[in-house]
Amino acid sequence: MNSTLQALFAFSTFQTRYLTSFLTHTPYCTNPAPATCFECQTSKIADGLLSGRYSIPRDTSFDHQDVGFSPSPNDPCTDVTPKAPAVVFQEGIKPGMFKALVGKDHAEFSTMKQQDAGEFLLHLLELVRRSQKVNPAGEDPTKMFGFALEERLQCEGCKQVRYQKTDSELLPIMVPVKEKAKAEGAMEVEGDKKEEYEAVELADCLASLTAPAEIEYNCPTCDRKVNAQK
Repeated sequence: MNSTLQALFAFSTFQTRYLTSFLTHTPYCTNPAPATCFECQTSKIADGLLSGRYSIPRDTSFDHQDVGFSPSPNDPCTDVTPKAPAVVFQEGIKPGMFKALVGKDHAEFSTMKQQDAGEFLLHLLELVRRSQKVNPAGEDPTKMFGFALEERLQCEGCKQVRYQKTDSELLPIMVPVKEKAKAEGAMEVEGDKKEEYEAVELADCLASLTAPAEIEYNCPTCDRKVNAQK
């Protein structure tokens, strides 16, 4: 959810759509239960991510208040060892209501388990489309993801070609994993077993996706199972 939301709201299409809605819909929503209103909850996410109010250091002035007593340095139970300064994180945003709403009645996303970001993206885009029908404020921001995949299939027997188009929003590509070879003569430090991998170019992944592949095909013209190039 973290990866998907930050990616979506990096696009001006989603920024404009839901920041506008935060001003025009959220204060006037007629839903008696705003926690169940997708428009309200998504607009709150937009405001949280883009307003800048949550991307400031946390106020630590109340972290170590005197709670009514001052332990003596001579007290054997008092740890007076100097400690390294604690890391101060931002308050950030906690989209609990958003998660509960988008995961409601879903077998996977209603749990607290780690999920696939690509699957969550498709699920979320579908919820945005449904919400657009109820609150058609502005253009549907999910249209920017639409594209078509065209598949070319040629029978190796009769040489006839068939084309097929499929509408899609997500392009699944395989990323080759190649472990980086260790330099000759390099000594491995004891306890340091971190694996390193070679860098992968996106162009190589796309070339692999579109490369010809041989498959078995029941050709209606040849009336038998043949090999075909896809």
